[in-house]
Amino acid sequence: MVTVEYQVLENEIHHFKFLESTLQTLEDWFEQVEKIEQEKGDEAICRYLVDATEAYPPIRHIFQKASQRILRGDIPQSRTAILHRRSVLVTMVEVFIRRLPQMKRHQVRLFLAEERDKAIDWLLL
Repeated sequence: MVTVEYQVLENEIHHFKFLESTLQTLEDWFEQVEKIEQEKGDEAICRYLVDATEAYPPIRHIFQKASQRILRGDIPQSRTAILHRRSVLVTMVEVFIRRLPQMKRHQVRLFLAEERDKAIDWLLL
C-alpha cells in the first residue's frame, strides 16, 4: 500500500505527499530520502517539498528519526519545506526544528498549504 506519493519536479525538487498518518509513512519517506541522498552524493544540496496537508506521521517519531539522521552526520546538505495546515502542533514543530543540531547544514521551514510557491522559491535560494 502506498503511504507517500513521490515525484521529482522540473527544478530538481523532490516532492513528497503524505497519504497516511502512520509510522509506515515515516519509514517509507525516510527510505526514499536516503536513496536520493546516496544518488546525489555529498556535494549536492537536496531539496525537498513535503506536503503534510492531508496526513502527518506521528510527530514524536519524526523528531527521533530526524535527530538520529542529523547526528549521524553522513547526510548531504539539504533544505526541506513542509506544507501544512494551521494547528497548535505547528508551533511545537517550529520550536523543535530550531533546537536541532547542525540546522545551518539542514534547513527546514514550515509553510502554510497556500504558500506552496513561496516554499518552492525558498528551496531554490
